[in-house]
Amino acid sequence: MKNNDPIYLATGNPGKVNEFNGMLSGYQIHSYKELINADLPEETGSSFVENAMIKARFVSSYTERKVLADDSGLIVPELNYCPGIKSARFAGDNASDRENREKLQRLIAGLEVEFLPAYFICILVLIRFPKDPLPIIKTGKMHGYVSVHEQGDKGFGYDKMFYLDNKVDTLASIDATKKNLISHRAKAVKKLLAAI
Repeated sequence: MKNNDPIYLATGNPGKVNEFNGMLSGYQIHSYKELINADLPEETGSSFVENAMIKARFVSSYTERKVLADDSGLIVPELNYCPGIKSARFAGDNASDRENREKLQRLIAGLEVEFLPAYFICILVLIRFPKDPLPIIKTGKMHGYVSVHEQGDKGFGYDKMFYLDNKVDTLASIDATKKNLISHRAKAVKKLLAAI
């Protein structure tokens, strides 16, 4: 794939668009919103891969260009692996980032602990045309801890409560350059770039 080939992102999340622009700076990255004025379809899959594929196929049906879809989430093993594939709507279909964090923090507090081991996972799906039979699928993980305490004003989603291994810094307290080197999404992008 040539660097001047446009790639359309199957996401309406501005935080993700900014991150992908930073990590794929050598490529022409566009939001799918530049193509179509429609919401992405409901994520009805039972896995991150299925949900990423649903989004990629939907956007690809409007263009012959390459489409990159991301499905990612936060996994807390001691809380039955939630929020999982429902990370973005953990507290309800139209929940805000704050509401999702608050629900998770209540669950953590219910165990009478400050920190729980957790990890972010990112699944990337790149399809080259609508019925691409061999999509490129890559996975990235980032281990750390979730906490009842928040720190930092950068990032989005659960970043304010996701602590690195040192239990001092959160994803919301480090700069974007560092985050784009160590995050689950960065790891998946690195594998994707190697594949293309």
